[in-house]
Amino acid sequence: MATIRSHYDNLKVARDAPASIIKAAYKVLCQTYHPDKLQNTSEEAERIIRLINTSYAVLSDPVQRSAHDAWIRSQEAQQKQRDPFGATGHSSLQRNRPLKYTPPVITASLRINRVFAVIMLGLFISHGLYGYRAYIEQGIAYAQLGLGLIYREGLGLGEIVKDCNKAVFWLRKAAEQDQATAQFELGKMYASTQELCVTKSNIQAAYWFKQSAQQGKAESQYELGLLYELDKGAGLQDSGALYWFTKAAEQGYKEAQFHLGNMLFSGEVGAATGYSQGVSWFIKAAEQGHLKAQLSLGSAYSVGAGVRKNPGLAVYWYRKAAEQGNEFAATQLSQPGQR
Repeated sequence: MATIRSHYDNLKVARDAPASIIKAAYKVLCQTYHPDKLQNTSEEAERIIRLINTSYAVLSDPVQRSAHDAWIRSQEAQQKQRDPFGATGHSSLQRNRPLKYTPPVITASLRINRVFAVIMLGLFISHGLYGYRAYIEQGIAYAQLGLGLIYREGLGLGEIVKDCNKAVFWLRKAAEQDQATAQFELGKMYASTQELCVTKSNIQAAYWFKQSAQQGKAESQYELGLLYELDKGAGLQDSGALYWFTKAAEQGYKEAQFHLGNMLFSGEVGAATGYSQGVSWFIKAAEQGHLKAQLSLGSAYSVGAGVRKNPGLAVYWYRKAAEQGNEFAATQLSQPGQR
């Protein structure tokens, strides 16, 4: 299948690259191909600069970038129609790995923690629904949390069926006892547009995330940081994104590490501009397998954006991203001198 040349390719960045990486790559490329530095090939340099300027004008404008993304998708769809089996002669269904089914009970359990999941399900199975409710009637927050999650997921245990209203009721009972996971789950429900039994409210979401975040729950610290960063009508007046992202990042939460790195790299939301600090957080996230962090590092080291240009490190991080199936990284590695 032929490669579609896009504005992302012209700036040597991934399609999902944050604005800070795009801006940094643009500055570096402008310096690299400035006609004054390439006097013997000034016409070619001017052509490249025009191309770079055009690409940056599109990608730095959210509306134009969205339209460009739509164009890329349409081109890819047309290519698939012309060549549905790709270069390998196998359909995409054959090429992709089969999806692994995860039972709902495990999905719900992982949202808490494995130790609690074993205790919760063990009590439910050994004592039955009514025996389990004895713990709830005693006001034990973990039991209330467990029942709330069971109602929300509709696990079909005993006589329990999926019931969003009962889920909110029991999660709130546990949350009011300062149960941090219940507070986090309530925050997620209020932040979601898919819950039928609660009205989306970023004010409520921020309230419950903050209650949980203050107890040190990294997931809540990260979600609260997002609300501060995006100002999603949560009534948050100060610039707390940096604070909460830092709290979660210091606990090793990779999503927070990436967002914190992006803020420091670009100087957003009150963060002092610090390329080196931003890159250090990108590295922490990338080492945990964060795809966007790996791509950001690949782009940064490839063009020398905020760091000393290092083709070897660029290849290293692009290879890490390619191992996760990222096509852009694989394309970069196929370029001459990048293997």
